Amino acid sequence: MQSTHTYDVIGAGAGPVGLFLACELALAKCSVLVLEKTEENLISPMKQMPFGMRGLNAPSLDALHRRALLPELQAHKHMLPLMHTAPHQQQQQQQQQQHSASPTPTPSSSQPKPQQQQAGGGHFAGIGIDASKIDRSRFPFQFTTPHSTPQHTVIRSEMAELETVLCARAISLGADVRRGLSVTSLHQTPDGVTVHATVTGAGTDAAQAFASRWLVGCDGGRSTVRKLSGIEFAGTDPEFTGYSIQLEFDPDSAQLPMGRTVTSAGMFWQVQPGVVVLADFDQGAFHRQLQQQQQTATIEHVQDTIRRVSEVDGIKIAALHLVSTWTDSARQATSYRNGRILLAGDAAQSKDLTLDWATP
Repeated sequence: MQSTHTYDVIGAGAGPVGLFLACELALAKCSVLVLEKTEENLISPMKQMPFGMRGLNAPSLDALHRRALLPELQAHKHMLPLMHTAPHQQQQQQQQQQHSASPTPTPSSSQPKPQQQQAGGGHFAGIGIDASKIDRSRFPFQFTTPHSTPQHTVIRSEMAELETVLCARAISLGADVRRGLSVTSLHQTPDGVTVHATVTGAGTDAAQAFASRWLVGCDGGRSTVRKLSGIEFAGTDPEFTGYSIQLEFDPDSAQLPMGRTVTSAGMFWQVQPGVVVLADFDQGAFHRQLQQQQQTATIEHVQDTIRRVSEVDGIKIAALHLVSTWTDSARQATSYRNGRILLAGDAAQSKDLTLDWATP
């Protein structure tokens, strides 16, 4: 079935990038259609707390602030603090600070000092950054809002909430957002692009055709638009399988340390009790196996992997609520444009989160 209307822009994907783009285009009086394969009211648990947590850094905050969208975000006010450094590492840091102090301590300096909390600044390769120690004097134009300070230019948000806010704004500006439609094919001419989409899960016989002057693929790292447009996605193969896990440990078994810890077998981060992010350096083999077999990780596999990577024997999982795997494959589109087809967001570049899904 062919739509009789020709849109200025069709965006494939109703994630934050696709929806914010729709808002900006609608503000510019462009006619916009957003096609999203996920069905209405079907929200992935990976977009909800705790794994839907994302850090909004200064550029993101600036963009949201300019469009008066920051006050709409409320989830960050109710989030539990993150444990960035494991307790035994905190103790080592404190001992190092005491060791580097004056060798002839005075009565006042001999008293143990309470450890100061780092001002959140994200991390680099797992090394926490204290934002209060960054010299900002060389940045004459610093972004501040009621939601940020010179030491705290990051707030955490929930993906589901952010998408809800952006979708409501896009629709209010006149964008047409349609869910449950998967892009299956496209045809490009010098003047525009025809996009064929089917109801998610239905056969191609039920395809609908939509015409536009431009098509923007905002449909993630496995972008259908990128593949159909023939744009190469060059990069490196993975070195590890990453796990995002929500579970309950057996209280009578050995316990996993809180915070971020590197071991000889990999890396893990117990962000909050029962919320674990883990990297197993297997060249992404287990993630590929799950994709090929269309299976999910079992509680036995997750337990064995946690024991091996953490090097903590005797850990037992009482309940496994959620597990998702991913890799550190890093790829970038060799071109962001092919005629009237453009790529944005993860469709154009994809990198691993390096245990960084909750910080900038």
